[in-house]
Amino acid sequence: MFIPIRKHLWCLKPEYLSSMSAGARGNVRFHFDGGKVMANQTPAQLDMEDGDIIEVWT
Repeated sequence: MFIPIRKHLWCLKPEYLSSMSAGARGNVRFHFDGGKVMANQTPAQLDMEDGDIIEVWT
């Protein structure tokens, strides 16, 4: 799934979860470059570049 992110990453989780079944939504975590992504972080703070991938762990 591709979700373009421009500013804060807070919009990532609801957007991604909307595509999942209710039972699978409980323990979803987002990781980038070996660390957990927090909702208040921006792509710039994570030194993200175009084409970088955020991993989703369940």
